[in-house]
Amino acid sequence: MNTLKINNLELTYKNGYQAIQNISLEITNGMFGLLGPNGAGKSSLMKTIVGLQKPTSGSIGFNDVDIVSNPDYIKKNLGFLPQDFGVYPKTSAYSLLNHIAILKGLGNKEERETQIQYLLEKVNLWDFRHKEVHTFSGGMKQRFGVAQALLGKPKIVIVDEPTAGLDPEERNRFNMLLSDISNEVIVILSTHLVEDVKNLCSEMTIMNKGQILKSGKPKELISEL
Repeated sequence: MNTLKINNLELTYKNGYQAIQNISLEITNGMFGLLGPNGAGKSSLMKTIVGLQKPTSGSIGFNDVDIVSNPDYIKKNLGFLPQDFGVYPKTSAYSLLNHIAILKGLGNKEERETQIQYLLEKVNLWDFRHKEVHTFSGGMKQRFGVAQALLGKPKIVIVDEPTAGLDPEERNRFNMLLSDISNEVIVILSTHLVEDVKNLCSEMTIMNKGQILKSGKPKELISEL
């Protein structure tokens, strides 16, 4: 079982804007929803968890390792799907995953090939493996994003606004895929869509203006609303 513990986290940017205000959370395996409008501080929290920026105060522990002072530990165990990600033009899905796998430290060619095939089949893109990723539809690109996030068998996967711009059918397919992988790992889903959290997550937190408004089980929180 993986555990992410956040205690009294604060983040104030150089211009004086306080993006995160006294946040404490404990997250274990499964789907965890982070719900809030744009500008609620969700992305600031994500970037702080993954070690892209240091908090002003407070602590973050992942599997009992302090990842504020040791951000490499979470990076080694992390799959990250940002809201927008670029891809190299003229590169096929297979070649790009192979390149990312090498960057993630998967040096063994056989192991790499097995993992890439497994993931492309899992996200339903094996038949398109020789197609250039920049020609993919929005939904296909997001599914490719999940495949790259799962390379190297991460213990925590963070997805930021993943279903924005997807049609309902693609959204359902994408959400089922996330749900499927969340049995063995922590999946943190950041979104402003109540529907995504309600259908997928066992636990959730509502954020606004850098603060936690409420935490609990989605069905209970939504029925209260």
